[in-house]
Order: sequence, then structure tokens, then C-alpha cells
Amino acid sequence: MMSNNIALIVPWIFAFLGICISFYTIKLNSKNAKQLIRVDVLSKNRQEWINTLRDSISQYISNFQTAHILAKQDYDISESIKEILFLNIKIKLLLNPNEKLSKELIENLDELSNSINNNDFQKKGVIPNILNSTQKVLKQEWERVKNIE
Repeated sequence: MMSNNIALIVPWIFAFLGICISFYTIKLNSKNAKQLIRVDVLSKNRQEWINTLRDSISQYISNFQTAHILAKQDYDISESIKEILFLNIKIKLLLNPNEKLSKELIENLDELSNSINNNDFQKKGVIPNILNSTQKVLKQEWERVKNIE
């Protein structure tokens, strides 16, 4: 009689264990899938940020140089100045003012913007500093993307 009871209980125990293992596996797979989705979204967003910053800096410098050439020839540069100031603000909004490399880039942008506000296009020497600072910021962000931070 006892062996009959054990024979009835053992399959139920194994069925229960199977259900528990299946539930645990589903939960673990769900957690891993959520983490993979998070990493994928984060990587895509950071890559978009890198591209946006790179394009904005390129436009900023290009517009500065265009304004410089037009100013030499006594053309109206108000639209160029407007675009430069817009890009300056856009770039600053993309940066984190609490990070050292971003602060450095913001300082270089401010130096160039101040020269524009004073109609002093002789500060072209700051452009290599802007490029250098931008490359550092982009490199730092690329490392974060690679390391999935």
C-alpha cells in the first residue's frame, strides 16, 4: 500500500519540478531579453548622439568659416551668424556640462562664439581646439558604446 502511494506521489513531484524549472527558465529568458533590448536601444541612441554631435560641429565650423569669408568681402553675414549661434546652443544642449571633456569643448565653443559676437574672425586658431575636444568627447562616448555602459 505504501509503495502504491509512493508510486502515485513521485510522478506528481517530478511534474511539479518540471513546472518550476520551466517557470524559472521563462523568467530568466525574459530578464535576458529585456536586458538585450535595453542594451540595443542604448547603443542605437548613443550612436545617434555621436552622429548628431559630429554633424553639428561640422556645420558649426563650416558656417564660421563661410561667415569669415563673406565678412572679408563685406557681404551680409547675419544669416550665417544666426545659424552659428543656433548650432552653438544645439551643441551645448547635446553635451553634459558636468563632464570634464564636455566642459573643455564648451569653453572652446564659447571662445569662438565670443569672437563672432565681436566680429573678430581672427580666432580661427580655436577651431583645431574645437576639433580636438570634439574628438575626445566622441572617443569617450564610443568607448561607452563598446563597453555597453
